[in-house]
Amino acid sequence: MLLEEFRSATTWSLKWRAQEVLSPSDFPDFQQISFSEQQPGTPLIIRVPANQAALAFLNSDSRVITHIAAQLDSIYHYKGRFEFQDQGIEVPF
Repeated sequence: MLLEEFRSATTWSLKWRAQEVLSPSDFPDFQQISFSEQQPGTPLIIRVPANQAALAFLNSDSRVITHIAAQLDSIYHYKGRFEFQDQGIEVPF
């Protein structure tokens, strides 16, 4: 339930900002945002199907970072570090 609230609170603003900066071929599907389990002392991983150009933008744009931080605090009461990563398959080694 909280994930849907987070998606609703962030999707429109992320799409709007991405359209200003990214080419259409780099545009992520923000409706597919998810989270990976966080290990102690590591940033929260926000998963989104995106290529490297989109991930670089999401992880460096001050507007995106500020908006996501505010929503994480508001919805999850989370104030820690976070980063965007692709939803690719993780193989533990």
